[in-house]
Amino acid sequence: MTRKTPASCLFILSLCVALPSGSQAAEFEGDVPLALVKALLQNPASPEVHIYPGIPDNFPRFDLPAGFTVLGGLQLETGQRLALTTLEDGPTSLQRFSNALITANFVEMPQASRGFSPSLLSMQRQVFCRDDVGFLTVIHTTGRDANLLTLGTSNPMGNPDWQGCETAINPQPPQSRSPLSGRPPVAMETLLQYMPVLELPVEQNRVSRSPFLGSGGSGSGNGMHYQIDIDFSSDKSVDEIYQHFAVQVLRQQWSGDGDTVGTISATGNFIRVPDQTTYLHGNLSILQTSTDSFTVSFRVTKLNPE
Repeated sequence: MTRKTPASCLFILSLCVALPSGSQAAEFEGDVPLALVKALLQNPASPEVHIYPGIPDNFPRFDLPAGFTVLGGLQLETGQRLALTTLEDGPTSLQRFSNALITANFVEMPQASRGFSPSLLSMQRQVFCRDDVGFLTVIHTTGRDANLLTLGTSNPMGNPDWQGCETAINPQPPQSRSPLSGRPPVAMETLLQYMPVLELPVEQNRVSRSPFLGSGGSGSGNGMHYQIDIDFSSDKSVDEIYQHFAVQVLRQQWSGDGDTVGTISATGNFIRVPDQTTYLHGNLSILQTSTDSFTVSFRVTKLNPE
């Protein structure tokens, strides 16, 4: 009997044969071709890409604080981006831009992201809103020679559910939600608000799963519990990793309820009672999976007080 090779295998084999062999491509050291940059930035939602040496004409106007140099801007169908360099640190940069944007009638959105996030020493982020603009995100990233500040707009006016910044800041909770909506069920989302924000170690070298909750399948649960997980590499010990996260949990209205720290694993228990009818248990778990790799999870469970 003659065995047939599946079509999928033939396709993969053809790719392997077609790809040229040879030395690894050298990285660009000078000017990058504009056609290549546009091709890398294009996507089905924004087939047209326009790059500017300064601030795009339609970018929201506000008084640019001193001490920032404009690198250039980007115009997409879904929004705009602006890149600047500065020698100022993150807190200083964000505070100065916050003052400038609020003066230009923007309002700051509350920080709603929960779970694991990159170290605030390496990246910091604020989101603003104005009814005629939509959302404007400011991100400060620490660099070697200079720090980078990027501003990006996201225009929600095409969304039929958009009702302005006030509604975005203080949304009315729905009574129910379709599983096809792409968002957690209401009961789960209510529990999610108590998930602490856990900043990753500064010297992290690699993150295997998305550090932002809800953006890479790093969260799971139901109406009674919710758990977030992340894998990353670090030169710290299990005890140092545990203390790094446990201190942050205690600062966010959680109380310690015992812990166990070993050579390759650690577990901590926490309790939080946000109101007279809500009793929560938090579990921090750390496992060292190799010499410098760790799996960390935090689970919030709603307890029955009766």
